[in-house]
Amino acid sequence: MNEALTYWKKLLPIKERWGENTVQEVPIGSATLEEMIKERILGERVFSEELVNFWKELKGKISEKELGGKINYWDFIGAETYEETVKRAFLTSFLITYGYATLEIYPLEEEIFVIPFEEQSTLISTQQSISIPIPVTIDNWQKWKRGEFN
Repeated sequence: MNEALTYWKKLLPIKERWGENTVQEVPIGSATLEEMIKERILGERVFSEELVNFWKELKGKISEKELGGKINYWDFIGAETYEETVKRAFLTSFLITYGYATLEIYPLEEEIFVIPFEEQSTLISTQQSISIPIPVTIDNWQKWKRGEFN
């Protein structure tokens, strides 16, 4: 206890330890479509077109591997790079939000499956939905790459 008390007494006051947070004012501007594509904020394809193509990819993976209508979440979003995996998780969240797919979750087994709908579901907007946070951390991605993650 004595060491802890000595440590706290030696610390400078918070105002002296933490500098003032200064925010630099930046004028509002605009960006062209080409600039946004160059900065990788937008893809070259329209988002809705990219989402539909991603949905087709999901359905194709399930039918080609005969997976019984569902695929493990990480096996679907997982990619060669972490950045691509995050992008695939982002797109998957929109597949679910817009009624192209749903999740089947087994919390005790810590398994999550993605299930595509044959047609876009319109019931999604009329039902109350809940948000399911799924951490797509670099550690989880590395575990998936090593085959240690469901």
